[in-house]
Amino acid sequence: MSARLLTRAPAAVPGRVKVIFFVDADADFGMLPRLLLPLAKLGIAPVRVHASTENGDGAEMRIDLRIAGVTQRTAHLVDKGLRGIVGVRSVIALVE
Repeated sequence: MSARLLTRAPAAVPGRVKVIFFVDADADFGMLPRLLLPLAKLGIAPVRVHASTENGDGAEMRIDLRIAGVTQRTAHLVDKGLRGIVGVRSVIALVE
């Protein structure tokens, strides 16, 4: 068994931001991988991903996606990428 090094989220760096994306989307099997694709293309690993279909009839999925240590431009590119995904109904971005 090998030891793994646990790392923390990027510390606050001047010029870098934390962003929380609140996404409402159709609940289908391929939605989560499609939502992570804009991040993967930019080499970003999310700090947190939480998805739920608990509300309503299960036709809608709510996703909380958090990233940290990115520039404003990168955050904008992720936002634009999320909004362009088929099945995404709305995206709210909260920049810290």
